[in-house]
Amino acid sequence: MARKSGINMSKVRRFTRTIGGRNLRAMRPTFELWGKRYLSETKKEFVKNSKGSGEWKPLKPATIAARRKGKSSRRRNSTRGMGSSGGRVMILRDTGILFKALSIGQPGNLFRLLRKGIRVGFGGPAKHPDGKATIADIAKFHNAGKGNNPKRQILHKPSRSLIAFQRMTLAKSIDRIGNRT
Repeated sequence: MARKSGINMSKVRRFTRTIGGRNLRAMRPTFELWGKRYLSETKKEFVKNSKGSGEWKPLKPATIAARRKGKSSRRRNSTRGMGSSGGRVMILRDTGILFKALSIGQPGNLFRLLRKGIRVGFGGPAKHPDGKATIADIAKFHNAGKGNNPKRQILHKPSRSLIAFQRMTLAKSIDRIGNRT
């Protein structure tokens, strides 16, 4: 499960041909910056939603009670552990696995450069420690919501501010490449 983030690259390709046939490898640092910024933005949104001040539906009272009593099947389930905030049980933070997977290089993280941009999100074969499913499968399950489990979307389209950042860094990158020739 991943999101693509990018801008129409046809003008960039035309520009790179004009300046001597360079390919888009010169854009790699810009694409990496886009991916890092997207993941950072996604983590901030995840924290807000986990604390109950975002879009996600709250946990059911039975789930909260089970965690407070230590009867959850998860490893870190007390209100003093990773899944709590000031006595509140946090949403999707019981083990911290999904949140950690939003960091580059962590199990379950997908960070892949493409010819036309970057793909970031959840992916790979890393298994969730509490079961047989991969971390990406768990993220996909929560993102869609199934049965009695509500939809808790983790990955979103890039925000307007991120798109503006992409445009600004793209312009700077084109200027930098143009000045090299």
